[in-house]
Amino acid sequence: MKKSIRYILYFVILLTLLYISKVGPIVISTFNGIISPIHCPGILLCAIGLVLITLAEILFYYYPIKSTNSYNCDQSPSPLYSDQPTTIDKYDRTTSATLLAKKIFTTFNSHQAEKGSFVININEAYGFGKTSFLHIFEQQLKSITHPYIFIDYRPWLCDNEESIIHEFFTQLCSTKELEDTDLKENLSNYLDLLLQHSEDFAPSWTKPFARIATHFITPKSLQQTHDNIQKALAKINLPIIVTIDDVDRLQEKELTAVLKLIRDTADFPNVFYILAADNSHIEAMLGRMGIKQPNTFLKKFFNLDFLLPAHESVELDFLLSEVKSILIKYGYNLQGVEQVMPRFRNTPKLNKAFDNMRDVNRFRNTFTVQLDMFKHYNTLDSIDTIELFYLTIIKHLRIDVYKKLRDRNDEYLQVIERNNDRYFMLKDHIDINQIRMTAEANHYAKYYAGIENTKDKKEKEDEESKEPTISETLSMTEITHDDVVIILLGRLFGNDPENLINNRSICRCNCYHIYFSGKPMSDKLSYAESINILKTDFPKYKTILESIFESNKENSLKNDFSYAFRQSGIPRTDGIKKFNLFLRFRYQYKRFDSTKKFRNVTDYLNWVEASESFSAFLYNIYGKQCNASDDNIKKAEEEMRQFCNDEEDLNMLLLSFTLFSRQLGIFCFSRNFVNEMLRFLADRFFNENLKNKDYPAADDVFNTIKLIKEEIYLKDYWNGLFIDYLAESKDRAIKWFSSIIEIFPNGNIDWHYDHRTAVLGEYQSEWESFIDQMTQKIPECAETLEDLNNLLTWRSLTDRGSGKSKFISLALKTQGYDTDID
Repeated sequence: MKKSIRYILYFVILLTLLYISKVGPIVISTFNGIISPIHCPGILLCAIGLVLITLAEILFYYYPIKSTNSYNCDQSPSPLYSDQPTTIDKYDRTTSATLLAKKIFTTFNSHQAEKGSFVININEAYGFGKTSFLHIFEQQLKSITHPYIFIDYRPWLCDNEESIIHEFFTQLCSTKELEDTDLKENLSNYLDLLLQHSEDFAPSWTKPFARIATHFITPKSLQQTHDNIQKALAKINLPIIVTIDDVDRLQEKELTAVLKLIRDTADFPNVFYILAADNSHIEAMLGRMGIKQPNTFLKKFFNLDFLLPAHESVELDFLLSEVKSILIKYGYNLQGVEQVMPRFRNTPKLNKAFDNMRDVNRFRNTFTVQLDMFKHYNTLDSIDTIELFYLTIIKHLRIDVYKKLRDRNDEYLQVIERNNDRYFMLKDHIDINQIRMTAEANHYAKYYAGIENTKDKKEKEDEESKEPTISETLSMTEITHDDVVIILLGRLFGNDPENLINNRSICRCNCYHIYFSGKPMSDKLSYAESINILKTDFPKYKTILESIFESNKENSLKNDFSYAFRQSGIPRTDGIKKFNLFLRFRYQYKRFDSTKKFRNVTDYLNWVEASESFSAFLYNIYGKQCNASDDNIKKAEEEMRQFCNDEEDLNMLLLSFTLFSRQLGIFCFSRNFVNEMLRFLADRFFNENLKNKDYPAADDVFNTIKLIKEEIYLKDYWNGLFIDYLAESKDRAIKWFSSIIEIFPNGNIDWHYDHRTAVLGEYQSEWESFIDQMTQKIPECAETLEDLNNLLTWRSLTDRGSGKSKFISLALKTQGYDTDID
């Protein structure tokens, strides 16, 4: 477009000079004055203009004007790493390349090459560095003073089989060493004869013309031309070195053409072919072409399988150094990276995951793409770098397994709950072979299984009795990529204790989605958000909890609570209070969705104990594993003493120490300390809620008494306090006893079970003992208490119909009802 505009501008200028009468004479006169005395008409002026335009175009060609457009390209993502061959010798293969080059010239000088061509095949797997080796080999050739002819033949650039042969001879004929010889003409003739004699290469429409031409033209013999080439090559006395790379990239017909080319030039003297091909791939193609013994067939073509020397773990060392550089580039602290590098290196069978540098480069590209995604969403701090490394290796080795984890993880994983968190773990009954085999392999396994089922029983027994071959034994003991994948799956989703305490582990349900998308799910809080929530003061924390439960994100906060607490820096006692408040919200929203009303403390406390959530949180902060030293234990005990003295929520404190008492083995506190605190809390409750009061006004008092009496180490101590308290006044005792029955709006009378359990106890032995002690303390109430003891054997007073009993009459009167009520 720019050129077109420029040319149009030139044309307009010329027209202006020619046809505009006012401008033309002025310009012409000006030029006439400059180049006087030469007279310059308009046509001559246009010619001069054309010359100037030509000069301008030449200047534009050699000195193009750079575009002034500026693009603000985001440089934050890492560039992709190229996988091109290189002459940088990371594997110390220069020695092998030099040796091969010298061996070729030694062979040539010993006249061994006069007997025919030599075909050397670099028989290595894909990505092992065959092309790079050929580049290094070419460099080493240049350092040898002996003259030679070198041809870098690339048959995979040709379109068809005919062009493959044509390209080879064309390259050979075009070498400057053959320009003054008759070999060039003989090679050209040989090429024509080869193409004419080959039915595969000659187009069908040319065959009738070829037959007619043979009646008028006597063609040269193929044998005669071949012999002429042999003699000419012997006279040249130069080794001809031909490198043919990526033979295993060819299609079947193209491979056939190259092999025919080698066959047709097999007895050409002083010719050395150096091929780079994986024999296993070529043998597979030959097998599909109907050749029964491909390995034997190739031996007719290849004189030497040249294998590259073994090397140390260059790929692994290079990979780890690159991973270290990548992490530092993405902002990770150098000291932190140094600390985790041993974990990278100690990954089981890591050296089996990367066969060559090409694999390493592919992995680097995949790994940096993952990190770029996390950097974009600002979630680098939400992932564990080691586990991302493992997951990327799985993605690199078995993308089908990676996709299953991303899209259908239920095929491999199950969800378990532990310590208020939810984890993905490998299923116990997972079939490892199901992971080991791809979909295609599974298909063929089923197919061959069907064939096996059709075999005769004797044939099966004969086959089972056969000793395995060497190849079968090696294949069974070989560590494959699938084995590495299975090991890494166990590292990520096995029952590893390190995973269960790692707040960024992929096995945590809160974190799982981030590893595949770079960001949390819509119903999840980020780890940073959870930490900030716990740092807020209590009024704001309560407001935030309401919004979290309204938006159904409470599970995310619950799963993150223990991890976020450790990073928040708030006191442990504040953590207990905030988790207790969270559980109260959870109890209200999940158990009573219609009213969201807190019913009673007893029901809540029973729910908390049953859910084990509170116990799990207490374990995370007061467990033995995080308070192992004596100093830490003393600090925790002093902290709890102060907490028990200052905290108003006695129910929460009593529940905490009840849990400490029942699971003493996992917590850091001793039995003496727990019992001491339980008695302290019982005394504090008694002094604050019962002492100097005849009767409690709130149901919460009964709930707390019930909670106290559930602790076996506190029950006797409390009963002693409580009996003495009731025995101080007959009226006080009657009020408390009368509270254990309830009058319903329809006039029915029945037990108030929460009050009854709090006052008398839950079991018959408890209430009988309690009533006996009260009878001894208040003899004047003996008859009434005996009647009460008889009534307690009945589960329901309504069924008993005992409205006329002495105890019930006294209880109704105490509660202000008519004693004649039925």
